[in-house]
Amino acid sequence: MTILVDFGLLQGSTIDPTYLLVGHPTQGLIGTGRIAPEDVLADYSARLMSMQVQRTSTRRTGPVIEYNAGTASVTLLNDDGALDPYTLDAAGLVAPGAVMRIRKVHEGVTYPVFYGWVDSWIPEQRGPDHAVVIVNASDALSRLAGSRLAPLTAPVGDGEDTGARIHRILDWAGWPTADRLIDTGRSTLLPTQLGTDPLSVAQEVALNEIGDLYADAEGRIVFRHRHRLLTDTRSTTSQATFGSGPGELRWVDSLGLSHDRGALINRVTATVDLEDAVPQTASDTASIDRYGVYPHEETLQLETNDEAAGWASYVLRQNHLPEFRVTSMVVDVRVDPAALFPQVLGRDFGDRVTVVRRPPGGIVDAREVFVRSIEHTWSPPDQWRTSWELQPADRYLFMTVGHPSMGVIGENALAY
Repeated sequence: MTILVDFGLLQGSTIDPTYLLVGHPTQGLIGTGRIAPEDVLADYSARLMSMQVQRTSTRRTGPVIEYNAGTASVTLLNDDGALDPYTLDAAGLVAPGAVMRIRKVHEGVTYPVFYGWVDSWIPEQRGPDHAVVIVNASDALSRLAGSRLAPLTAPVGDGEDTGARIHRILDWAGWPTADRLIDTGRSTLLPTQLGTDPLSVAQEVALNEIGDLYADAEGRIVFRHRHRLLTDTRSTTSQATFGSGPGELRWVDSLGLSHDRGALINRVTATVDLEDAVPQTASDTASIDRYGVYPHEETLQLETNDEAAGWASYVLRQNHLPEFRVTSMVVDVRVDPAALFPQVLGRDFGDRVTVVRRPPGGIVDAREVFVRSIEHTWSPPDQWRTSWELQPADRYLFMTVGHPSMGVIGENALAY
């Protein structure tokens, strides 16, 4: 099993002055340098003893998903002492803050797994002649969260779409243009003075858009507008079926299942952040009569009351009733490496897959879900397990012209 682990520890005085150089007084600042190409990183793959990568998310409200900073932890063999902080310091190298990249090679294809920066580099002696280094890193979202920039003296960006606002925030933070994948937004916003940290400001924009903001496995900041779930093939068409029947890929352990009122919202009030704004409320009377009131209120940066009303209706539709749902799934690639590796390595946030369960009684329950969190763990010689947190996709059946199941007049609601 080929897992590639690279670090930017061998950067020296002859490095291209346009590259980001950790610890350098002028090249060590976000926005001053750009991410270095592959040949600047040093290969430490032969020392790898174990690995864990976590790219997770949290439901903020209704269909609004907020992605957390991704993290990775690797254990490296250090019996020769070459990676001890004492040795690195003597060589003029600084481990914390260095780039860490993880990739997996499968059948000639190299898949990105993680790209981030070292947070800690801790030596551990496990015997008289046996030592390791435990390295923890976090991805691009963590770097945005760590920036503290002063607010602007005057508001800017009145009427710009949410994608343009994300670009403005990343410019403000000095994030390289080449390391962005930003959609044009579907909603427009009030002016901003930015302020606080770039990640918090950007996540508020994603909340207003009801879009996805995350760092991908290659170190890029990604912003998907909300209609991507309705138009992108990877989100509209199931990319694989997991179950126990013929032709289905296998999951292991037990599926995560939930059937409760934990996500129920049946009255949503959205208010534009203006003095004369009129609160916009969307509610489901039948749900309230049956379950009682489950309210949610949000102050938004959208431009108009009409946009706030659309936001409230969209959130209400996704969560106005309790739902039996598949919440998580675990895949052990040893069951079928040829079929499972391309799936666990090729899926990203918002990808649609089908999960089939067969409880007693002859039931065949197939549900389409979106991938919302990804965790990989590896230990030698070949134990690779991937866990996904999942979100039901069945409430995203909005009108999509030309789609066989989502383009039926009278059956599919109009999307916000």
